[in-house]
Amino acid sequence: MQTPSTNKATEYRQLARDARERAAWLSMNDARAQLTEVAQRLETLADAEDERVRRGTERRRF
Repeated sequence: MQTPSTNKATEYRQLARDARERAAWLSMNDARAQLTEVAQRLETLADAEDERVRRGTERRRF
């Protein structure tokens, strides 16, 4: 079962994929680069959310 935080990480990853797909369609290099950067930031947020959940799970085990 996914927790709300895990769902948030999944949502960030989906948004990142969407941003990358849209970036591929853009003809302006600056806009493409900015959207790709947004996608990377979303991936970073997803990783941080996963780490937060993992740490919370570890704390509950002890």
